[in-house]
Amino acid sequence: MKKRFEICCCAVFVLVLLRVAIGWHFFYEGKWKYKNPDRAREAATAYLSQSRGPLAERYRALVPDFYGEERLSPAAMIARWQIYVKRAESHFGFDEQQRVTADGYLKLREAALNNLVQPTDPDTKKPQLDREIAYYLAELKKWREEEKDPAAAEIPFESKRHWERLLELKSKIKPWLDEIDALDASLKKSVQNIATAEQRAKAGPLADDEPFLSTLETGTTWTLLIAGFCLIVGLLSRPAALAGAVWMLTAVVLPQLAMPSTFPLPPPTAGHNLLVTKEMIEMLALVLLAAVPSGRWGGLDFFLYHGWQWIARKRNGRNPAGAKAGA
Repeated sequence: MKKRFEICCCAVFVLVLLRVAIGWHFFYEGKWKYKNPDRAREAATAYLSQSRGPLAERYRALVPDFYGEERLSPAAMIARWQIYVKRAESHFGFDEQQRVTADGYLKLREAALNNLVQPTDPDTKKPQLDREIAYYLAELKKWREEEKDPAAAEIPFESKRHWERLLELKSKIKPWLDEIDALDASLKKSVQNIATAEQRAKAGPLADDEPFLSTLETGTTWTLLIAGFCLIVGLLSRPAALAGAVWMLTAVVLPQLAMPSTFPLPPPTAGHNLLVTKEMIEMLALVLLAAVPSGRWGGLDFFLYHGWQWIARKRNGRNPAGAKAGA
């Protein structure tokens, strides 16, 4: 009996070609991320920072200190630096002299941070940074309250005004955050330079002190590499396609939902979309590949499938050589 649904050889060829093409796209992207972890993390930070749609706030929360509240707290920054110095001492195995040097660098940055906060404005005679931090945090609290208002998302004008207000607040506080970031970077560089060449070679590079996004990016890199390779060679192609579709949905599609009247607006290179984007189309193509045995039509799954069939027939006491395929 013929099956009710059949596809021609041309359709089989196109589906195999689609699988290889998406696999190459994934594998090459994963390879780039593997070779450029710092730039990949910067790209991920920028992408998540521009999240839009109903889940935007959840994705922005993945960006370390997106609103700058931790960096604007001297106590929080000093606590973070203390943890980093202790991690460096343990990671590289500093001796007593190296520990003293690292603690000295830490105290210098603490003093610099306090000097940044404490200088008084000649007009008001009040700590300038303290005043600007208080204003920023108060306005940020108002902004978050406004974000709960449905009008902020449903009315185009209000949605635009709401997003531009956040950009305005962040632009005003950015010079101070840049100063604090510079202190943070200089401390890390100074502490790592304390380690000798032998200590660095033995211990390897010191991981960043914001592990979640780094871990997320590492997982993304290996997902792309493994899923891409499996799709290219047709090995476990259906699970690989399903894993790729799930990754596309959670890491690419949902953070940038193309919904009407949502801000920030996508870059001009993204084109003009309403709900359906090229990323969503690629995700749906992966769902299609997860539903068809393209790896058996042109890939290593052919050998896995027939090898498993041979083993199953042998266990059932049948003659593998003479048994029919449909038995």
